[in-house]
Amino acid sequence: MENFDNKVMDKQVPKEASTADIISTLPICINNNPRHKFNAEKVSLTFLTNGLKRHKGKLRNGGKESEGPVPLYPLQIDYFPDKFSFEVNDEVVIRKLRIWNPCSRFVYVKCCGLWDESARLCASWYCYPKTRFLLAPGLGASIIIKVVPRGDSVIPFAHVGLQLAAAYLRDNVVGYFVVPIFVKFMNYVPPSVFAE
Repeated sequence: MENFDNKVMDKQVPKEASTADIISTLPICINNNPRHKFNAEKVSLTFLTNGLKRHKGKLRNGGKESEGPVPLYPLQIDYFPDKFSFEVNDEVVIRKLRIWNPCSRFVYVKCCGLWDESARLCASWYCYPKTRFLLAPGLGASIIIKVVPRGDSVIPFAHVGLQLAAAYLRDNVVGYFVVPIFVKFMNYVPPSVFAE
């Protein structure tokens, strides 16, 4: 048996190779994916249909609607004004939204932008701060809304909403609040005027 192993070793590695070279040689065939590969002819339709029938009962919900996640503590923010009304002409409009934290814990608040994108057709909208900010219990902060008109408007008015996201520090539940905004574009040009 020893003679056979020596003959095999002599054929694979030249005589002048050291033992470090023998250890560091790679195998002839390298397989990148060690998982078993399935071909199309190896999967039968009866296997698939039996599997679906077996799990059919487990997939039913039983008519109960799943409840959404519930925060550990009640989540609430107060803001003023309750709704905005903008009249956009040729000048830049800047408004301020005040936010307070009536809860007994620290709340993170982030402005998520506009709910409906129709108001972006005629003006550019900016909300500051763009990052989330921390509100201590009983304290307030401001979000500044800036509207820059783009010239002639293609729509006379728009109903949009400013989204606010609020969450506690170590709670996975996020509450969303919407501040309604009515925008009237004073520089609206009807389509009949565009045609002339």
